[in-house]
Amino acid sequence: MIRKKRSPWLALVALSLAAREGRSACRVLLALRTTSTTTTTSTTTSTSTTVPATTTTTVTEVKYYTFNDYTYADTDKSGTVLADGVTQSKYVLAKVSATKANKLYVLDVNPAANDDITLRVGRPNGYVSGLDTVSNMASYIDANTSLTVLGGVNADFFDINTTYGGPVGFTMSEGRWLTTGEFTTEGTYVGTPTTNTYTCHKGWVFGIKGDGTAVIGQPEVTMTFDSFTGATKDHDDTVICILNQQRSDATTATSQPNNAWRARANNTIVLFTPDYSTSTKTASGGVEVTFSTADTVISNGTISGTVTAISTDGDTALAAGTMVLSGYGDGATALSDLAIGDTISINIAVDTDWADVVECVGGGRPDGGPVLVQNGALVNADYSVYEEYNTDAARSWYGNNPRTAVGIRADGSYFFYVVDGRQTASVGATIDELAQFAIDLGAVTAINFDGGRSSTMVTTTGVDGTYTTVNTPSAGTQRSDGNGIFVVAK
Repeated sequence: MIRKKRSPWLALVALSLAAREGRSACRVLLALRTTSTTTTTSTTTSTSTTVPATTTTTVTEVKYYTFNDYTYADTDKSGTVLADGVTQSKYVLAKVSATKANKLYVLDVNPAANDDITLRVGRPNGYVSGLDTVSNMASYIDANTSLTVLGGVNADFFDINTTYGGPVGFTMSEGRWLTTGEFTTEGTYVGTPTTNTYTCHKGWVFGIKGDGTAVIGQPEVTMTFDSFTGATKDHDDTVICILNQQRSDATTATSQPNNAWRARANNTIVLFTPDYSTSTKTASGGVEVTFSTADTVISNGTISGTVTAISTDGDTALAAGTMVLSGYGDGATALSDLAIGDTISINIAVDTDWADVVECVGGGRPDGGPVLVQNGALVNADYSVYEEYNTDAARSWYGNNPRTAVGIRADGSYFFYVVDGRQTASVGATIDELAQFAIDLGAVTAINFDGGRSSTMVTTTGVDGTYTTVNTPSAGTQRSDGNGIFVVAK
């Protein structure tokens, strides 16, 4: 494990107090970061979706908020300062207009208060494919980077089957694309029965730029490739459908829920990188072209490589310095004319507003996320596109459920929040209540993340690599999720 750098003066104070009081230094360090303050009421300001982190206000105390149609006593709120600019708070709420209780947890970040604070996407054992708990993903970051994880939440909707796993939205880390989302364009979506069709919307995505600016939007991404045999161009702007997601032949038995495998119907050519896994996990019957390259998938970049192997066996190995173009159906036909020694050039493009985003998650739903708040107002969207996946009325999209979401304020600060659900002490929130919570917390824009059993928030215990589950997951323990988003100290 890489040892993290702690503040020298704080460490000396901690050691001194520990020696005097017979306590461990790490516990004293955590205690020194903990405080509370009086109740304050939030305000909201209309602004654009992209909010620059330019405020000079330093967050040194926990700020508390009041909530529309909910009340709480002073004893029903608590908070902790995790670092300058990073706080975590909890509210025990009672609804005024109905008999309903909820517990709300907020992880608040003000990047302008601390230049050493940023975000990092968490992945199962460092790969796209797979599932793991939020705590384990945090521990992986702590053990394999120089970063210190302060807290985090579950993020994108994902393929719940362990054969593939992984998020189905657009994800990026350290400026490198990890996946492109299954829902990246407007279009129709086949339902059940197949005579039903629904409108698919581009995925809403939350991201952070290199300068700390938080953004929420619907980035348009494209990938195409050219190939050459000597000086002869064989392919010219051939479309690559998706990055590090499964092909159209991924079966329903090994890819769930419905929106994960149905969206793959158009995935005829897939680009796999070593970020995905140790192999492509594809079935035989397609064509897979391995090529060597020293490049990575970055916004508006180019990947150059040379074909080293071609196979129809499936499950092609992925290793550093290689990538794989995998085709099925029409995609396999398109790739079949490539030969060993051919050169490949892949062009990566994304909207200008997203060109300098370095970390992002979200968008893995056919309704786009969905977006909860725009310009400080609740978005009254039609979520019927998702209703076919919620045949259990008690857990329908409009009902009370555990929820996870993210919001951005006008001053550039942002927050992740979780609502417990499916419990007597906290029944959960409707999607509109989730949006209202974001407004009450000061958001001018907000989107929904995966919820239900996935909803989880963790914070550091003050000891490297160990984390406390702040909320109470509905299943009693943390679920294994596709990814997470974490607040980290450099």
